[in-house]
Amino acid sequence: MIFCSSVSISTPRGSPPPSPYPKAKPDFRLSLAFIYYNAILIYLSGTYDYHIHWDMLDAPILAKSVIKSHVKAIVEMTKSALESTNLAGILFLVPLRIAGARAQSVEQKGIIIE
Repeated sequence: MIFCSSVSISTPRGSPPPSPYPKAKPDFRLSLAFIYYNAILIYLSGTYDYHIHWDMLDAPILAKSVIKSHVKAIVEMTKSALESTNLAGILFLVPLRIAGARAQSVEQKGIIIE
């Protein structure tokens, strides 16, 4: 038996006590922030790998595999957010535009267009 501020709760032996906090709901603001985070990383890297004069310096340019993983994250998180929240699709226009510009395969571009 567990006593929490004058309330006793019985739990089966070996099971963890119940959390005093309510269950966390998916936070749409956090999903949107992660989507924009991935898009901003791609965009900032693109400002350096687009111009030739940055090739001579140690510029913060992401590898193609890293960019591919960020594009994949944007697409997957956007799909999830559109299915599980009531956010307007226009909020995802900029991240999807950035991901589409840096998508490497026809398959990735097709998924983004959907």
